[in-house]
Amino acid sequence: MASIKQIEANRRNARKSTGPQTKEGQAISSMNSARHGILSSKALLPSEAEVEYATFINGIYTSLDPSGELERLLVDRIATTAWRLGRVNQVESLLFDFDNVVSLREPNISYPIRQGCGSFALLSRYETSLERSFYRALHEFQRVKAMRLGQQVSIPTAVDVDISISSDPVLDKCNV
Repeated sequence: MASIKQIEANRRNARKSTGPQTKEGQAISSMNSARHGILSSKALLPSEAEVEYATFINGIYTSLDPSGELERLLVDRIATTAWRLGRVNQVESLLFDFDNVVSLREPNISYPIRQGCGSFALLSRYETSLERSFYRALHEFQRVKAMRLGQQVSIPTAVDVDISISSDPVLDKCNV
């Protein structure tokens, strides 16, 4: 718990912090949370081709053929999540490309999360989260569509998975 003196000192210091002053500094600062675009609030990043994105989305709509608002909402979720999963692959390949150094002044998807050896673990967490979201939406879409078509729909089931670390000496050498 902070003391009254610490709280007052924090408030005084906060008043001194005004953020970047120049247009260039503000532009850089505005991209702090969008280094790789995987978690971007916008489905399409400025560095991505709008035509390519539209073609991708239309292909998924054509493939899944949604009917009604709920199905369209689920297909939107499926398509945007699949698009973001594609970004994970791009960022992962850039993490291996040590010669590709991009300046923060040119923010785009090619600026990977290079913050030490935890980059791959962080990227893996993002990928796992996106995959769960993708399959959850896909399976719910399949259930809703099957119900609409009058097919029998089973209750979703949960599976308990035990992930145990192997005592295999080969895996131990790999620090898995």
